[in-house]
Amino acid sequence: MTCFIKLLSCIFKKIKHFMKILPQNLISYTGKVNSDNKKPSSVPVNSLPCDEFNSKKEKKQSDLELFSLEVSKKYPDEPLESAVRKIISDEKNLIGQGNQKLVYKISNSADYVIGKFRYKEPSNSEIKLAENILPEYNFGQPVLTNGDDLIVMKKIEGTSHSLPDWLIRYREVVNGEGKTTKENAEKFLSSMEKIEKFPLQSYVDFANKLKYLSDRNIKADNINPNNVLVDCNKQAFHYIDLILPHEQKFFEPLERPLNTVDDMIALLCDPVMQSAYLNALDKNDAQILKEKTANVIKKCEKAGKIAGLQKGAKNVEKMYLLGGMLEEKKVGTKNKMVEYYNEFLKLYKPLFEN
Repeated sequence: MTCFIKLLSCIFKKIKHFMKILPQNLISYTGKVNSDNKKPSSVPVNSLPCDEFNSKKEKKQSDLELFSLEVSKKYPDEPLESAVRKIISDEKNLIGQGNQKLVYKISNSADYVIGKFRYKEPSNSEIKLAENILPEYNFGQPVLTNGDDLIVMKKIEGTSHSLPDWLIRYREVVNGEGKTTKENAEKFLSSMEKIEKFPLQSYVDFANKLKYLSDRNIKADNINPNNVLVDCNKQAFHYIDLILPHEQKFFEPLERPLNTVDDMIALLCDPVMQSAYLNALDKNDAQILKEKTANVIKKCEKAGKIAGLQKGAKNVEKMYLLGGMLEEKKVGTKNKMVEYYNEFLKLYKPLFEN
């Protein structure tokens, strides 16, 4: 009996000792302070050699390295510059064209696209990093350049607003008989029906982008609605085909601010083609287009007030005047952009008077 009591006493002492050291043991696993508010004596986790190694940040790859990697997937045995020339020589890679440049994809999954300036001679100059002068937004500004005819831009998701081949169709209208096909008109109507459903915040974001450019003395080309990419998934507008600061001399005669609510309306509502679209549609669809256009104008006006983007149509008209003069020199026929723009203003006159 005495032996049994001694045994129990021994067991209780061991349990008591275990209970004392248990919190300290828990600290070494959880990092928590024990009940006596004492800091753990174990070595801090982030001081361990393996964790110090793991905590080091990986070196971020430059745009040049990432672009070169994407190009090498398509042409693994070619030098970068010659591979780029092969990409832009294949018409299947052409994904967009503006007044200034043609844009080519590398592949459907690539994060970069290649811009080829229309009026510059091909150059064998090395492709290098370019200074990003507009870091807050992606306007398709160059991240790489060969200093001559080629630039590389980060890809922007979206579909060109209005007609996919707007530049060609617009010339048929303003340099021709002022007519377009019903198919073209229905394509534009479909595009307007999509953007008219976008929330006001989408328009505010777009107004902020145009103001951001104005604040840096950069004019957005309001003539071609293809300069806007529409991302229906994210309900976002993206301005592209950026005219760089050293090419802005053409816009010196324009008033300040360079971009206004009216530029925003011009980019989204395609004023110089509106009459042609309305005439090509049947009566019911023409009325729908008027309603959608009116709603887009109203959202642009509201967004401008929120973003601090001023109103003003003078620069828009001057842009059509300057653009029309250039077109007349190219094709030799009278350009009617200003005439069609004034028709658009009359058609939606009550909205512009508010």
